[in-house]
Amino acid sequence: MLPIRLLLVSWLALAPACQSASQDTAPPVGTPATAASEPPTCDCCVFNERRPTSWRTRIAPDTAAGTPLRITGTVYESDGRTPAPNVAMYFYQTNARGRYAKLGTEPPTSHAWWHGYSRGWLRTDVQGRYELRTVKPGPYPGRTIPAHIHFYVKAPSQRQCYYLSDFVFAGDPFLTESYWAKLEQSDGFPRYGGVALTLHQDTLVGQRDIRLLPQFDRRPTQSGLLVGQECPSFQPWHVWGPDEGKRTCPMCAYGSGEGVLIWTRSVTSDTLRRMARYWESQLQRRGPRPLRAFIIYTNPERKPAAAVRQLLERFARQARLREVAVVYVPAPDDNESAFLYSINPAVTITVLGYKQRQIVSRFIDPAATDRELQAHLFSLK
Repeated sequence: MLPIRLLLVSWLALAPACQSASQDTAPPVGTPATAASEPPTCDCCVFNERRPTSWRTRIAPDTAAGTPLRITGTVYESDGRTPAPNVAMYFYQTNARGRYAKLGTEPPTSHAWWHGYSRGWLRTDVQGRYELRTVKPGPYPGRTIPAHIHFYVKAPSQRQCYYLSDFVFAGDPFLTESYWAKLEQSDGFPRYGGVALTLHQDTLVGQRDIRLLPQFDRRPTQSGLLVGQECPSFQPWHVWGPDEGKRTCPMCAYGSGEGVLIWTRSVTSDTLRRMARYWESQLQRRGPRPLRAFIIYTNPERKPAAAVRQLLERFARQARLREVAVVYVPAPDDNESAFLYSINPAVTITVLGYKQRQIVSRFIDPAATDRELQAHLFSLK
C-alpha cells in the first residue's frame, strides 16, 4: 500500500508556489524538508484523532463553496458478500478550487496541516453502510490528475488500516487510460470506472460499494478477485510452457479466450501437482476451443531469479508439463501482480477461472479432487 508519506511527496510536487501557508494554500514548493515541515510518519494515527460513532460524516464544512455532493455505499468483508460493521473510515480532499484548504494555525507535522480541514471520519453501521456529504473537489490547478477524495479504512476483522483507491468521478476528462494503468501498475488497485454522479435538485449523488482487501484479514480465508471483476494486466516471468523465457502478459496475449490462473505460494504440494496434471491433460485435448492454464508462483521467500527458475523447472519436469505455463512474480505483495489480484499471501493456492478477461470462478485452497477439478472446468463453459 501507499503510505501517507509517499502520497504526500507526490502531492507536494503538485502544490503551486505561494507566499505563505494561508487559507487554501499548500507549503511552498522548494521549501527545505525539515523536522518541523515533514508529513506525519504514522498513517494509522489519524484514527486516534477522532473515534466516530455515526455512519455518516461531512467532509467539507457547511460554508464551503462548490457543488454539494453525497456518496453512499456499503463496505463488505473480503468475501465481497458479508456487510462489514464498525469499519472506521477517514476521508480528506481538496476544496472546489483544487486546494487543501487550511486555517494556517495547524501544527506543521499534523495530518490537519497536510490534509487541510476538508476531512472527516465515520464508522459503518451494522449493515456496513456509510454516507459522506461534502462538495465536489476540484482537480489540482494546472495538472491532469482527476478530482478525487482520499480515504483510509480500519476494520475489526483486519490487522491494520490501509489506503484504498480514491473516489474519482465517471466522466472526468482526466480519467484516462494512463490514469487507470498507473492505478493498476503502481498502486496495485483494479480499475473501477469512477463513481457515477447524478444531479438531484442541487446535489450530486453517487454510490460506491467497497470490498475490504483479503491481504489484511486476521484469518486467511479469502483470496483473489471476485467473480465478475476484470483481470488486470501483469507481466510474470515465464519459466516453462509456450512463452518460456519471456515476460508475456497472460491477459494481453490470451485474455480474450478462457483459462485458469493458479496462484500458489508453494510448488511442493501434491495438490498442486494433481491440478497441474489435470490442466495439462485438458490443454492437450482442448480441440477447437482455446484454453490456457498458468501456475503463478508468488515467491514468498523472495528468492533470486536463478533459484526460482531452478525450483520451477524441477516442478514442471516432475509434473510432466508441456502446455501449462509455469511463471513467477517477484513477491506475494508485489503491487503489479499478486496484490493487484488481491492474492492473500497466507493462502496456499488461489484458483481464478477467467473468460474473456472476466473472473468466472474462484476457489481457495482447493482439495483438487476429481469432482472439484471438473467444477473448475465446468465454470469455463
